[in-house]
Amino acid sequence: MGTAEDAERVVRDLCDGFAKHDAGALRQYFTDDVVYHNIPMDPAVGIDETIAFIEGFFAMCDGMVIETLHLAVRGNVVLTERIDTFTMGQKVAPLPVMGTFELADGLIDGNKASWKADIKQPMALTLEFSVTVDGGDMNGSVKLGMFGDAPVKGKRA
Repeated sequence: MGTAEDAERVVRDLCDGFAKHDAGALRQYFTDDVVYHNIPMDPAVGIDETIAFIEGFFAMCDGMVIETLHLAVRGNVVLTERIDTFTMGQKVAPLPVMGTFELADGLIDGNKASWKADIKQPMALTLEFSVTVDGGDMNGSVKLGMFGDAPVKGKRA
């Protein structure tokens, strides 16, 4: 795994690459087993499905530009707050987006997320979450310090 700066650069380069309107050129940013999930649509599994999905987006519009408003990196996970702007003929449609990118060996790996949360009450404890997102479901575990692990489940509201 590279540095946080490397992870940030890969995600920024990928987002900037959408302006070129060439899905094939984006292939270099993904692992072969990537899971590309653009909610609420079904996830694209694997590099070929992912590129086909992006080509479908490009077919719907004349242009697409991604403006990154905020970006946070922890380890190999990059979170983005963006405005994805689609141009279709005379219509321009800006779409606010939050995105999570997990990188493996410098490439975007899919539907996994991890984070830490420090709590102070009823006692100081660091919770370490690790989850996988599948459609509207989130499943994984949380390390509870000296108390061991516990399952984590969530459902899209």
